[in-house]
Amino acid sequence: MDEAEKINLELEREQLNLLIKRGVKFEVVTKIRIRKKGLKRFFQKPKVLEEVTSYEIHEPTLSVLDRLCDIWLDMALDEEALKEGAVIVEAKKIAKNNAKKMAQIIAIAVLGEDYHITEVTPTGKVKRYNDDKELNRLTNIFFHAIKPSKLALLTTTITNVSNLADFITSMRLMSGARTTKPIESRIE
Repeated sequence: MDEAEKINLELEREQLNLLIKRGVKFEVVTKIRIRKKGLKRFFQKPKVLEEVTSYEIHEPTLSVLDRLCDIWLDMALDEEALKEGAVIVEAKKIAKNNAKKMAQIIAIAVLGEDYHITEVTPTGKVKRYNDDKELNRLTNIFFHAIKPSKLALLTTTITNVSNLADFITSMRLMSGARTTKPIESRIE
């Protein structure tokens, strides 16, 4: 690797770290139908308003990363069936089986640790639970509002922000794979 490649790689690494620290914002447009009150509402078309909502994806904690990986591992993609003749039929099957999971992945990434709620009751007891209601609400919004072109950008963002490279590096360091493992090819 020459010097220019090293500099480019370092710049790319710095940009990725900046992206991970800052998080990534995106907007979703939803349509709201408003009907007039009274008898007129039965005879007139509803007024359609577009509501733009901003969401943000930050670097996940280990708990969030675990939930994301759980869904990623559940998604099925038969590469061999895609290479054969019925590509469109197989693509439709994949979309049907995984579209809701993709929306849920985005919802999990947006919620982050806000999914886990810790409350103290008036009696002083600590109560912990998961906010499945909010997760389902966001999943439904993303399922109905996000188009495949935007989904491609968001999945790339989630993968980058998840920082799997640093997670693997940490695993290697903890397992001793890089620091204490003897090098077998060394000639002494």
